[in-house]
Amino acid sequence: MRTLDRYHMMIVAKYFLFEDDFIKMTMICKKFKEVNDMFHFNPIPVSKTLCTLFPHIETQNIYNFYDPILPSAKRVLFWAQIGNKRRKMLLKRYPNIEFSFKRLMTGTPTSDEFKDEHDVFVASASYFRTVKNGVVDFSHYPFVGCPMSVRANFNAQKVVLSPNLRTIQKDGWSGFGSVREIDLSHVTRLKSGSISYCGFTSLTLSTHLEVIEDKALFNLYNLKNVVIDGDLTDLDITLDCYKTLTKFGVKVSGRVWCDKQTIRESEDIKVITPTYFNGDNKTLPIKYVPANSFFNEQKMTKLILPTTLSEIRGFDWCNKLQEVNLPFVTRVDKKCFANCVNLTSASLPKATHIGSFCFDNCAKLAVINLCEHLDHLSRGTFAQCTALTSLKLPDALTSMGKNIFNTKKQEKAPILQKMKLPTNLRKLEKWAVSVVDIPEVYVVPKGLFKIGKGAFTTQKIREFVVKYNDVYLGKNLFAFNTTLQKVVLEQQKHIGMNLFFGCVNLKEVVLSDVVESIGKNAFRKCEKLSQIRIGSGVKYIESNAFNGCTSLDNITFCNSNVKIAVDAFKGCHTKNVTLETCDKLKVFNGRVCYDMALMMKANGVMCSVVEFTRDDRRTHGSHIPEIVTRLGVKCFEGCTNEVIEVPNKVTKIGFKCFNKCKKLKKVVLSKALFDETTNTLLKQRKDQHFIGETVDVVFRE
Repeated sequence: MRTLDRYHMMIVAKYFLFEDDFIKMTMICKKFKEVNDMFHFNPIPVSKTLCTLFPHIETQNIYNFYDPILPSAKRVLFWAQIGNKRRKMLLKRYPNIEFSFKRLMTGTPTSDEFKDEHDVFVASASYFRTVKNGVVDFSHYPFVGCPMSVRANFNAQKVVLSPNLRTIQKDGWSGFGSVREIDLSHVTRLKSGSISYCGFTSLTLSTHLEVIEDKALFNLYNLKNVVIDGDLTDLDITLDCYKTLTKFGVKVSGRVWCDKQTIRESEDIKVITPTYFNGDNKTLPIKYVPANSFFNEQKMTKLILPTTLSEIRGFDWCNKLQEVNLPFVTRVDKKCFANCVNLTSASLPKATHIGSFCFDNCAKLAVINLCEHLDHLSRGTFAQCTALTSLKLPDALTSMGKNIFNTKKQEKAPILQKMKLPTNLRKLEKWAVSVVDIPEVYVVPKGLFKIGKGAFTTQKIREFVVKYNDVYLGKNLFAFNTTLQKVVLEQQKHIGMNLFFGCVNLKEVVLSDVVESIGKNAFRKCEKLSQIRIGSGVKYIESNAFNGCTSLDNITFCNSNVKIAVDAFKGCHTKNVTLETCDKLKVFNGRVCYDMALMMKANGVMCSVVEFTRDDRRTHGSHIPEIVTRLGVKCFEGCTNEVIEVPNKVTKIGFKCFNKCKKLKKVVLSKALFDETTNTLLKQRKDQHFIGETVDVVFRE
């Protein structure tokens, strides 16, 4: 970032996808704060509220049909598909704005509507009613398609396309039964099903074709002639398309997409080595294996693929497959070998990408060889692999996805008992290492910045230390762990929700002054925790943070302004509560419940904000003590009192405080808390704090 100036950062920002990316960019460095002001166009869709992100827009890009047009725009580029009716309406409504429609659907196109190179034409049904002499001429318009409803009634026999058209989209010309002749001499890519189910008798192709995808030439039932000036070389093609072209004498060389149909040409299917497809004395090296190519193949026992193949998928449920050797494959897609229940060994020495659930439920997989440059293991890669005996995680591994070694039963692979985590790990997703044995004293490595949910719930860790940097610790990280005894958080800023919930043997917690907040249920039911020191940096202690810590005798606060949830220390039989301060008069300014205030008062600490909760009322009765400054949520809900006196010190009454008090007849409170005109408590939701017409309200001056 240091080497980038504002202009180079603006070029980088053109490729951002979301508004948060632009906002975060301005926060990285001061020199980037004005980058958004430099944009005179919007690189992402904007709304009326988001237009402040790019205050100097002159040319607005409309990416979605319903994007609003900004009043500051001088020119509008409409990239969304739009009909002729809406186009005329926009031109009439905004006469001072210059419009350019990049994807216009109209029945009567004119050359004036396609001024720029990227403008395209989507033909409507009315356009095809103007067909003359059975010829549709799109040579002056970059045509990209037409509605499916038009194709059944299409009566033209010849189509002339624009010379600038390079790609026929998926199913772009599928189903035109009446067309007999089409010229594709300028097209370089035919996508899946692009001209399938057509009645062509003559097809003109370009020698510069690069890709013919699956079923692009499927079911051309009337085809009699293929016109091409030369041979097709360096072409990616599927087997069915290859057979279609060679049938008409077209010479093809390039790479074939390997699928089950290709392999069926081989006599021996027990050992699959489809190095080449040999047809009509032509050699096509295999480049790619599409999805579901060998799904549920029952005869395959061994897999050895060619050196030309770099990416594979689609061998799931091959129940007879026992051995996989892929020395040249660099990418293995998700679920590639899932449910290969008899697979015993796999070698992937050059695979730098292994997809999620790749070896899921390979129950007999014992030996696997991974690439030393592999930096990420995806979700559930070795799930249900309970027979693993040989697996070394590469040193280059930086992140591990969730549930990598997940097992439904209690049994786990033998290798997991002695496996060591790589030292370069930076991210552990939730449950990533829940079944991997971790050392009893675990110090979070210096580079590791994220440990996901529940990663150590079942680990036999006695001591957990965050020493080097602030780490994102996912919720339930140690929830209900029965072996954890000591926690040291030296650099941790936030202690998340349920982090140490139910750690019944946790005896010692060391929190540094760096800690800023303690989340909900963070140390709940840590029954053997005897003392805690709340550092000077702590600002919030959330609900039930220490609830149920029955052995917590000593609490030390280093900050007198901590905001404490009223039930944060619920169920704690604390005897000593101290406040570390140099002042002779010790005053705690954070909010505490009445029980906590009594404990602090006994230790010489006065509390300025005391809340009387429903639990306090049940413990100490319905009389509100003089030190109370606020009443908690539902404090007197359902009480049987006939008279309630609220002290003058009370400045706030909680939500539904007097709800369902059927026997209540009289409330005495300060006049400043009540609105006589609406018979409700001030600063509260009026529909929830209505006292009732039968209750006498007495105001104390």
